[in-house]
Amino acid sequence: MPNALTIGTRHGSSATAHVLATKLNRHTFWCGQSGSGKTYALGVLLEQLILESGVKKYHHHIVGDLTLSFNGLDLVGHPAIQLTVLTAEPGSETHQALHLLGTWWKTQSQTVPASL
Repeated sequence: MPNALTIGTRHGSSATAHVLATKLNRHTFWCGQSGSGKTYALGVLLEQLILESGVKKYHHHIVGDLTLSFNGLDLVGHPAIQLTVLTAEPGSETHQALHLLGTWWKTQSQTVPASL
């Protein structure tokens, strides 16, 4: 399940319970009786968000410093493989630097011999 954060197992079975990370930009409702594990589940979810997403900083020798948000996505059926997606905030200095780098590479790749 893409963008799925594992928070435990479903009640009465061994099936894994997930929350879609892409849906957490909306209101989220946790419901359960006292002592059912709501607070624990929320803690697990927050831990997963911290582990699976964040900000990475890089220094590129041509365009300088880059600040990129990242999200780790588990591939269904392949638990040992994770896809990491890096994104730049639209309009940010990093976004402009990546655009400049792409434009530069496009001009450079036209002069590189085909054997490379």
